[in-house]
Order: sequence, then structure tokens, then C-alpha cells
Amino acid sequence: MDATSVREALSVCGAIAWSRISVGVDPVDGLVRIPFVVWRYDDPPSGLSDRFNVIVEEFPGAFDWRFESLSRNWTLTSSLGRRSVLPAAHHNAEEMNRIKRTSQQSCIDATRELEIIMDKFADR
Repeated sequence: MDATSVREALSVCGAIAWSRISVGVDPVDGLVRIPFVVWRYDDPPSGLSDRFNVIVEEFPGAFDWRFESLSRNWTLTSSLGRRSVLPAAHHNAEEMNRIKRTSQQSCIDATRELEIIMDKFADR
């Protein structure tokens, strides 16, 4: 899974105006990143955020996933790095790197779960 596949899955539901996607292998150090997604639709379809919320709430994964759409930017984060990621404008890069270095298997597992959630978002 990479940022392009996440963006494609989200684009099935509407045009993406902006996104920040952390997923896959970091080319700098070769480690799997803590997965999270922040994005904004140009004009989100009515009811879409409710549908996404149900998908995330019902997801039976090992991580506690949270979808938020209270602002114009929507977010999808796991419990793995939520404190480091949000709010997106103030993420703690050092903490994210520490988690990435010390919890690679968790990053890999969370990325697999994100892929399943993205498939559900796109109805694939």
C-alpha cells in the first residue's frame, strides 16, 4: 500500500482537494511509516462522513482506528500514533520516528488494517 492507492480509494467517493498521507516504506530509512491519512474533498457527498464513521467504528482490527470529519480536513488515524499525528499541523516528528523505529511490526500491521479500511471506503 502506498499514498497513491490511498488517494485513489478516497477519490472513488469524490474529488480530493488536498491530502497528507503517511503510509508505506519511508525512502529515507527503509522503515514502514505509522499510517495516517488527512484529506479534504472539494465537495464531499452528503452522508459520506457518516458512512466512513460507521465503517471505522465497526472495523474489528487490533488497533483503535478513529475517523474525524469535524473540520474541513478529514482524518483517519490509529491508536499506534494518534498522539504524535494530531493535530496534523502540530505533529511530533521525533515521537513518530521513535515509534517507527521501535514498533516496526505494529506499523506493518496497522498498514495492513488501513488497506482493508480503504477498500471498504471505496466499496471494493
